[in-house]
Amino acid sequence: MNPKDSEEVEQIRYCKKCGCELASTNRRKLCENCRRKRNAKIREWGTAAGASIGAVLLVAPTILGILRGNVDTTNDDEKNEEDEDYEEDNDNTSYDESDTL
Repeated sequence: MNPKDSEEVEQIRYCKKCGCELASTNRRKLCENCRRKRNAKIREWGTAAGASIGAVLLVAPTILGILRGNVDTTNDDEKNEEDEDYEEDNDNTSYDESDTL
């Protein structure tokens, strides 16, 4: 009788990562503990990658607008000061005839 033909011959399989013995019903090469650790790392890296991509997508339009000159980069305080200076200059709208040359 050839052992390869027999269905009763069981091979003891071991986890590829930690070397512990696998259950006979396990179809994978890793034990449950190693699989959970691997999947946790994948989730962690996926979350970090998603956050990085999201940050780039939020900032990229602003950077492109600045590079193209479409976005005003002055602060609100600077804008208010410029508006006040403009209003002060235009307050003297009355002209004296003696001021003209």
